[in-house]
Amino acid sequence: MEYERNSHLPYAQLPIEVRALLFLLNMTAFATRRRRPRSPQQIHAILAAVWDSEKLALADLDDSDRMNTVYKKLRTVADSYEQLSSAARRNRPRFVQ
Repeated sequence: MEYERNSHLPYAQLPIEVRALLFLLNMTAFATRRRRPRSPQQIHAILAAVWDSEKLALADLDDSDRMNTVYKKLRTVADSYEQLSSAARRNRPRFVQ
């Protein structure tokens, strides 16, 4: 199925080159917040959620303002990821030997 550049394309149907670019963008978002992403599968899940929630199209990759918005959203996700993981560490049961 052929898509227009201006119509929303689901993340799962993106070309591999676009996915690689977004993967690097996500790694940069995590790095600027000094966060460590969990796994490539979780990173792709985050990217898919952001891409699909923003209803992005291939033409949006050429729009620097639009991609800046996506980058800021990825940084927000990185912050919330760290808050969730630190809360999980605090609530983890401690074993005394």
